[in-house]
Amino acid sequence: MTEQRLRADADRVLLPAIGGLASVASLLVPWSHLGSVNRSGLALAQALQASGLASGGLTRGLVLGLYALPAVASLGLAAALLGRRMEARAFAAITGAAVIALAAIAFDNRVIGPQIGPWLAVLLGGGTLIAAACDKHIFLHAPRTDEEASR
Repeated sequence: MTEQRLRADADRVLLPAIGGLASVASLLVPWSHLGSVNRSGLALAQALQASGLASGGLTRGLVLGLYALPAVASLGLAAALLGRRMEARAFAAITGAAVIALAAIAFDNRVIGPQIGPWLAVLLGGGTLIAAACDKHIFLHAPRTDEEASR
């Protein structure tokens, strides 16, 4: 493979992994404004769990799974750096979907004030899902020669 092709392949794998990390970072910005307190996505999840609002099986599982998201996103980045395409995209897709689901729970429980956190989570999580799902042929890359195709 040419150096240009290797660099293009690395970019395609790193994009979803970086999106996964950005999705997790969206949990750190304000998600809710209650009284005089701004709460991040992580603090809001703790409050939901403590108040008993996260009592349903799926909701409780997502809230508890929230604590594993930084590790999942980090595994995606590690897989991308090691050249493990499918694993990197799978970890990124899991992260993006989980962040969107957590935003949906927050919207459903009506604990959201006019804060940017859940909207940012939906935007970054959706972008991460799209980046993880995109096939390599969507991106611009050097055309294959007949010699490369026969390998």
